[in-house]
Amino acid sequence: MIHINKKHTYRGAVVGYGNLGTRHAEVMSGLETLRLVAVADQLAEARARAAQDFPGVTLYEDPAEMFRTEDLDIVAIVTHASGHAPLSLLAADHGAHVVCEKPMAASLAEADTMVAHFEEAGRQLVIDHQFRLGPGATTTAALLDEGAIGRLQTIKANFTKSRPAGWELGVTGTHVFDMVCKIAGNPTDCIAHILTDGNDASRDDIKRGGYWTPSGMVDYGNPLHLGDNGWVVGDSLGAVFRFDSGAVMLAEGYVSDTYPYSGPRIEIAGERRQGERRKRGDRVLIELRGPKGRLRVCGNAFDEVYVARGAYPEDEKHNIPWQPVALPARPERPTMSYMAATIAPVYEQLIRTIEHGEPHPCSGVGGRRAMEMISAIFASHFAGAAVTLPLVDRSDPLAPR
Repeated sequence: MIHINKKHTYRGAVVGYGNLGTRHAEVMSGLETLRLVAVADQLAEARARAAQDFPGVTLYEDPAEMFRTEDLDIVAIVTHASGHAPLSLLAADHGAHVVCEKPMAASLAEADTMVAHFEEAGRQLVIDHQFRLGPGATTTAALLDEGAIGRLQTIKANFTKSRPAGWELGVTGTHVFDMVCKIAGNPTDCIAHILTDGNDASRDDIKRGGYWTPSGMVDYGNPLHLGDNGWVVGDSLGAVFRFDSGAVMLAEGYVSDTYPYSGPRIEIAGERRQGERRKRGDRVLIELRGPKGRLRVCGNAFDEVYVARGAYPEDEKHNIPWQPVALPARPERPTMSYMAATIAPVYEQLIRTIEHGEPHPCSGVGGRRAMEMISAIFASHFAGAAVTLPLVDRSDPLAPR
């Protein structure tokens, strides 16, 4: 168990009690320095689940009423992306620090507004890019610092799952981009190409949101299944980014028919936590290449790291002799599910930031950088040319015109 010198116990609340909302609630109820006091969700069935999972927690249908009524220190915003900006701003106006799920917002302009608002309010805005705090990320950064592969030159990043790549950018892509920025620095330019059904994506292909439904279909039109990530386009894409470190990245995403997205879910508390988490991160990976070898980061929560030493480590059959790298164990958190345990360090660091002023690695500024990379992909495709970052035009390149 990690112990933090505390001034008091912080009062926490969750807005949006879906799958990820339950994980944030687990963290708030499982840390010594934080107490879950309230949950807000517009759906009655979600509030009923919260009442069952966390008896005694005050429930609200309206987040604004919760902010007015409760004296909250930390609020988790775990709604669809379209709600992230307005709810985060409202929480800050009521004096709370915010942990916001990814994608940070539904557009880059909204992300800009969030960063500026929190700076003015003197509150912390943290984006749940928790994987950059995990043992895979820290070990990879240390290996690069030690020169394990020499100077980082090229990066291959894949965020493929069984959902359209344009939509997946805001879910898995934002994690991948944030991890790459931790390793390679700030992006300076991007050129990208997006396809829909094998053809160049056009403005007629742009859709609002879209969600992975129980039927296994992406239904953009059914509001009951709408996971609103803002305007999205394309089922496959490729993008090349250059970074201020001198590294170049090729990022790709496409729909995989074999990605095992369905399967047993690891739930919270008691008997529902039994069983091993199904591994399904083999198509979400980052490969780093230098003159002395390669590093590969993959797995759930980027918790697998492999190294292949040598300038050209392939054998005569072009097989790469990947060797697993031992990672430090995560802290034991017996009251939390696997995913909640990966999120817990985000809150622990937030408390240190509040109390001691330590910069948070998952800041709103960093979250905006990942959002800007997504926006750059869309902007480059429709411009038919490379774009420079930071983007001069902060408007949504996919918004209706």
